[in-house]
Amino acid sequence: MLPEDKASMLEVLSHETYEDMSGAKHPMLDDQEFRFLNIRKGTLDEQERLEDGVARDAQLPFLSKIPWTPLIAEHPEIAYGHHEKLDGSGYPRGSRRSRSLQTR
Repeated sequence: MLPEDKASMLEVLSHETYEDMSGAKHPMLDDQEFRFLNIRKGTLDEQERLEDGVARDAQLPFLSKIPWTPLIAEHPEIAYGHHEKLDGSGYPRGSRRSRSLQTR
């Protein structure tokens, strides 16, 4: 998590420059450095998040085509939903736990 005060400091630094020993000016942070340092939560920037979503959406159809043995036949569903959370805040489906699990 990137606290707001640190994010605003990065914004200030992104507009600052420094002078090297030959007198040439350089940005304190280049565009790529600022983009990656300014990620508020997690480690992926917006473009990487979009790319991850495309790969994730292709995962279930791809894995479902594999002739799994009965012992591991549920593998595609498990792999696809491994970021789901009981409170529904996970992805890709945002599934909540079933009623039978809520009473345990």
